[in-house]
Amino acid sequence: MDFMGGLPKMLGKFDSIWDIVDRLTKTANFILVRITYNAGKLAKIYIHFGSQWDQFLPLAEFAYSNSYHSSIDMAPFEVLYGKRCRSHIDWFDAFKLRTWSTNLLRESLEKVKVIQAKLLAAQSRQKGYADRKV
Repeated sequence: MDFMGGLPKMLGKFDSIWDIVDRLTKTANFILVRITYNAGKLAKIYIHFGSQWDQFLPLAEFAYSNSYHSSIDMAPFEVLYGKRCRSHIDWFDAFKLRTWSTNLLRESLEKVKVIQAKLLAAQSRQKGYADRKV
């Protein structure tokens, strides 16, 4: 997680964005906050975040989740749903009900293994860059 602060105040009270990224799928949540919020206030916002979103923040989240990430070699949306999301219309296809079966479970576990391997490769590549600078 990270904070992007020093922004002009939104709605007269928010001056920062709290960026929370899932380490496995790279999906992100962008939450409007004040830089002065303490950990207790942040935890409460994260658990009951629905009333804290600005009307355009979900669009930023959509853009982030559909952007290519080199560490996983695909977009987070593609990781979660098994296909690219090219527009809002594609969301409806992604949420079609699928019968729960061992095949679905196996496919999900295989995806996690692929993502973990790609993350390991990215970490190794980044370590190589860092070692060359020393």
